[in-house]
Amino acid sequence: LIMLLASFNILSLTEGAIFGVIIVLLLKSISMQEAYESINWSVIFLLAALVPISVAIQNTGADKLIGNFIIIFADFLSSFSSSENIIYLTLLYFFTFTLSAFMSNAAVAIIIAPVGMYLASQLNIDPRPFLIAICFGASNSFMTPVGYQTNLMVYGPGEYKVKDFLLVGLPLTIIFWLLAIKLIPIYWPFTSL
Repeated sequence: LIMLLASFNILSLTEGAIFGVIIVLLLKSISMQEAYESINWSVIFLLAALVPISVAIQNTGADKLIGNFIIIFADFLSSFSSSENIIYLTLLYFFTFTLSAFMSNAAVAIIIAPVGMYLASQLNIDPRPFLIAICFGASNSFMTPVGYQTNLMVYGPGEYKVKDFLLVGLPLTIIFWLLAIKLIPIYWPFTSL
């Protein structure tokens, strides 16, 4: 019901989620204690702790520094391609999944989001394609055991080595990268503001 209401724009997804929680609690499908225990508090606190870092990146101008570096590099690469926006999207996705190999994907998404916003403002286009690329790139954590919690959980018991993650994860990462660069502009076009 909540997904249908949200998909037909009757309620926003956030309002629908809150509405769903209220219904489940009123119908006593779960208790208040079960609802409280189901919240992953470590993730909530991690995200809350990273928001000031994202603000600091904007306030110090680090987003502009990284964004300008991507613009300079994209300008160089644009001599080989006709679509500049695709080059920006490609570089942003690459930068994001590279960082995600060594940091928490939630941290990478929060830290790099201001860069995507800055790039979109410089290009005077809708930031959604860049923000979607950041989300997908941050979730593309297949190359190292530290990129995602599940990788780390199987690393020790499975007696894997870092090269195992590279052998399987690098081709998978490249496939996801190419698919994302092809599909993101279709579903979230580069519309001018």
